[in-house]
Amino acid sequence: MEPRRRGRPRHPDILTPAEWRVLDALREGGTNAQIAARLGLSPDTVKTHISHMLAKLGLRNRRALAAWRPDARPRRLGGVLALPTALWSLGRPLALVGAGVATVAGVVVVAVALVALEVIVEGDLQQAVDQPPETRMPALTPTAIPTVTTTPTPQPSPTATPSPTPTATPPAASTPQPTPTPTPEPTPLPDIEVPRGQVVTIAGSAMNWGYADGVRTAARFGSHSQPGLMGLDVDADGSVVVANYYNPAIRRIDPDGTVSTIAGGNGHGLRDGPADVAQFNGPIDVAVAPDGAIYVADRTNRRIRKVAPNGAVTTVAGSGEPDSSPESEEPRDGPADEAAFGAIEHIALALDGDLYIVDGHSVRRLSPSGWVATLVAGHGFADGYREEARVGYVTDMVVGASGDVYFLDVNKWIPGEVGRVATVRRMSPDGEVQTLYRDTPAQRGGRLADPKGIAVTSDGAIFIANTGHNQIMQLMPDGEVRAIAGTGEGAYLDGPSGAAAFSFPGSLALGPDGTLFVADQASSTVRAFMPEPGVDVPLAEVTELSRLDGVSAAIFAGSLGESGYAGDGGSAGEALFRVPYGLAIDRSGDVIVSDGQNHAVRRISADGTVSTVAGGNGEGTRDGPRDEAQLAYPGNVAVDAHGAVYVVESGRKSIRRIAPDGTVSTIEEDVEGEIQTIEQGPGGSMLISREGQIWSRDPGGATTRVGDRYRRLWGVATGSDGSVYFTLVWSSSFSVNRQAPSGDVSRVYEDGGVNGGGMFSPLRHRLAAGPGGFVYVADADFGRIVSIAPDGTAAIVADDETPGLTPFKPEDIVVTPAGDLLVSDPWRHVIWKITIDE
Repeated sequence: MEPRRRGRPRHPDILTPAEWRVLDALREGGTNAQIAARLGLSPDTVKTHISHMLAKLGLRNRRALAAWRPDARPRRLGGVLALPTALWSLGRPLALVGAGVATVAGVVVVAVALVALEVIVEGDLQQAVDQPPETRMPALTPTAIPTVTTTPTPQPSPTATPSPTPTATPPAASTPQPTPTPTPEPTPLPDIEVPRGQVVTIAGSAMNWGYADGVRTAARFGSHSQPGLMGLDVDADGSVVVANYYNPAIRRIDPDGTVSTIAGGNGHGLRDGPADVAQFNGPIDVAVAPDGAIYVADRTNRRIRKVAPNGAVTTVAGSGEPDSSPESEEPRDGPADEAAFGAIEHIALALDGDLYIVDGHSVRRLSPSGWVATLVAGHGFADGYREEARVGYVTDMVVGASGDVYFLDVNKWIPGEVGRVATVRRMSPDGEVQTLYRDTPAQRGGRLADPKGIAVTSDGAIFIANTGHNQIMQLMPDGEVRAIAGTGEGAYLDGPSGAAAFSFPGSLALGPDGTLFVADQASSTVRAFMPEPGVDVPLAEVTELSRLDGVSAAIFAGSLGESGYAGDGGSAGEALFRVPYGLAIDRSGDVIVSDGQNHAVRRISADGTVSTVAGGNGEGTRDGPRDEAQLAYPGNVAVDAHGAVYVVESGRKSIRRIAPDGTVSTIEEDVEGEIQTIEQGPGGSMLISREGQIWSRDPGGATTRVGDRYRRLWGVATGSDGSVYFTLVWSSSFSVNRQAPSGDVSRVYEDGGVNGGGMFSPLRHRLAAGPGGFVYVADADFGRIVSIAPDGTAAIVADDETPGLTPFKPEDIVVTPAGDLLVSDPWRHVIWKITIDE
């Protein structure tokens, strides 16, 4: 007697006709709502069909489902169960022999069937792994291995109901066993709705870092010590592909918020192969091709990589040794496997297959034929055709529907401007570069502050992630920018566009339905926003520093704009320097200057006479007497209690000591790493900032660590009371701090907008402590000197608006016993004296 089936009979194919229709529509692209509209179904029905197909086929996401083909899959359990069924048909007559014999035979048959099943499934999966990439099933990721799930087919009862006594007469009837309960289908998650005018988090948990796949808030993207740097693009099915820089992996966010790893996540390295063994090192951006392939800007590996729809990773462009230092090899055009990249930052894919690449200060192109060519060179600002155009620091790039390349260029080479100026520029398909929008420097009231994300709609609307001001902007047809989302406060908050808050928003990507996806980096989340036309969001408040009155500037040493090595024995105003850099004042009031490209250390005595302390014999590292020793690009300098001069050389790895008699020696230290600065410390000691730590070297040569370990520590200075002042630059803030002689640390000043919207640049700064508890900051990138009062009030002392200081690039700063400021200006080969009237 055949057991009864409950419910509808199982369809003979692995997918039902309705599921095939949904699958065909899924391959055409679109969200569940769009597929439902095409098929005349409800979105929930489409979602259920997709969920059932994923479970049947053991696939992870919609993208893998769209790529699935029946001839490229391992045999499902329904197929491999043919062998156990056949074995059962052989074992069934054994019941006629007797219940005891039947029982034993049934057990044996079931055991043999299970072993055979395991061998077959294992063999099929291995066969799938051995297939070429074009036919292989999507590779399993190391973070989540899918379980093969099917709807069980009811089978005959494996044994007849045993009788107490064996008999040759067959039993009149078998007692049917209960039909197995089908495995519950997973409850489909609804796609995340993004109402118009609302900001919604689709994946990640604010301020929770790490690396984890999962659903929505369970996912993790970032590093605990750095913003969650992520490049974004959107696939045809509406899923978001993420280049997860710090983890490092390529991830996918499905429309329902499920985050999965596509490839990588196995540590840092350069390894091609299946998804679960491939390695990346600094994947910073992604571009999704129409066929579902994903191109990856693998920054530290200096390669362009490709992730096939089945997860297999290959290298498509780049050569040379992977190196964290992009300067280790000059960029080189040519065949893709011979071309060399410096610092790959961003990529964008055109419809014709051209892949545009931001490489340092240039825009390059990888053609479908496999040739790399430089289109626009960098280090400048100029519109025009490729050979004429120049760019600065391209922070993001996208290709429009017409083939135009739009990019954000934060440029510090614009004539007449000091600091970084945000621009929006466009390159036509024939190579003409045009500036669409040009701002003023952010520290002087500019609306765009270090923007790091751009997206363009099919009709040409341009959206910008205004990173430094924590807003999403739109460039309007009239050439002005307006805010469309975000309060401007660096925070995390979903909600209406005018009330939502972002924190360091970066990469942008547009979905097929117009949804704008945002990599909210400091919160380590991915957000979504549907722009709502006509809604006005207030622009972020832009503040500017006040300016001190009664400031005058004059040349203290050197000849303005003229370089050379001359003037020893004469007055400072007649001497020539070549890139004067570090400054220090000894106990007698003499000024010590490192004359960088003259490879010398020179002295300006209290009466203004110039002399050479050591060096000036050409570049070298030779120790010995004054007239034989050589220095190599001397940088920061300091003088100890005995009058010896300490010099940091350009490589920032070694310290040279010049004794009072001019003898040069190399200081050997137990502490290794890059030296940020060396300054005079309390009691004739030296303060050395090295690898984020401050070390004190006493006159006897012993070193001890001062305070805790910090990151991005540059400026150090000593106050008259023995306090140590130092600057810190974190991912989103700049601060001046004071460590009292007791060891207590307090914050003197903090600027939370260092990402581009603040009053200080994110680059190196030098400090000097003056009378009355004032601290002076030399900010070379912003071209100004800023004073910090004991109460934390900041004001501009001098910049290019100060008469005579245009342009102004202050490098190092010291305070004279009279209270004046001496500032080195290596760009103009002079030392300035800045006087502040009382």
